[in-house]
Amino acid sequence: MARFEKYDAEWNHLLRGKGGMVYNHIEKLTEQLRRMARRDVGKDTKKLYNSIKSSMKIGSRGGPVGTVLADSKIARMHHDGTRAHVIRPLRQNTLRFPSRGRIVYTKIVHHPGTKPNRFLTDNLRRVID
Repeated sequence: MARFEKYDAEWNHLLRGKGGMVYNHIEKLTEQLRRMARRDVGKDTKKLYNSIKSSMKIGSRGGPVGTVLADSKIARMHHDGTRAHVIRPLRQNTLRFPSRGRIVYTKIVHHPGTKPNRFLTDNLRRVID
């Protein structure tokens, strides 16, 4: 007959400790989500791509917490999409931007809006399924 004894310190490390099985598993899933989000995001300037970061910590309840975030100013607009909107210059009289291999100058842009690219939430569903 086998006998099982639970050692609280080892059990706690296994479930909650840095380097324990659960921590390592969540860390692996967190890194997988970061890679998938970077793969699916637009790469025109790489600012949004480079803003996607992941981190691990032990949470306030003692368990491992993995976080993936995109801290670029345009991350929310890219993720959720935008309605049609007008863009006007803030500091100058004209806007300057590249379009079809040329530099364009204009006073106003009627942007048609963008479709959502849910690079975080869609991939989160894939990772946890």
